[in-house]
Amino acid sequence: MPGSLAEYQLTHAKLEGDNMEVMTRVPTWLPSHLEGQREEKREESRDGPKDVRECVFPPINLSQSQRGEKDDHAVLMLYEQQRKLEDNRCLLAELARIEQELRESLQREEEKQRALDKVRQEENRLRWKNLCFLSLNQRTAKPWVNSYYKNIPMHIYCLPIKSLAHKNSKMKRKKWRK
Repeated sequence: MPGSLAEYQLTHAKLEGDNMEVMTRVPTWLPSHLEGQREEKREESRDGPKDVRECVFPPINLSQSQRGEKDDHAVLMLYEQQRKLEDNRCLLAELARIEQELRESLQREEEKQRALDKVRQEENRLRWKNLCFLSLNQRTAKPWVNSYYKNIPMHIYCLPIKSLAHKNSKMKRKKWRK
């Protein structure tokens, strides 16, 4: 079918022993101002040109002006599709780059968090060893309350709440007096 994308590039090869000839041709229906000049490339063997058969499509019965208009429209549609494809490829490349950067930043954050966790675990092990050593040798209570977030001195938890204890004692005294 002339004017189709299948005709855009035809490649024919004829293999005869060590001799190979390839002919690539750009279709004639592409206007030169859009595509540039038509190209025909031939690789000839050392012996000279070989016989190459070209794929021939049956001609369409159109006037030259109708064919030119349809060809220009087809070429413009082709270039529009190619431009859209190129835009999509650029967007996909940009998305792939952004995803790669995000993956790398997440990996760095995870590695940093693992390093901090490892340091915290080592500190906790050392503290526990020191506390066990103190409690076994000197028979003292644990001076620190271990918390996941920060170390809090234990004596804060051992202090009595004075205001509540004072109110309760007054109420109990009144009940006994009656």
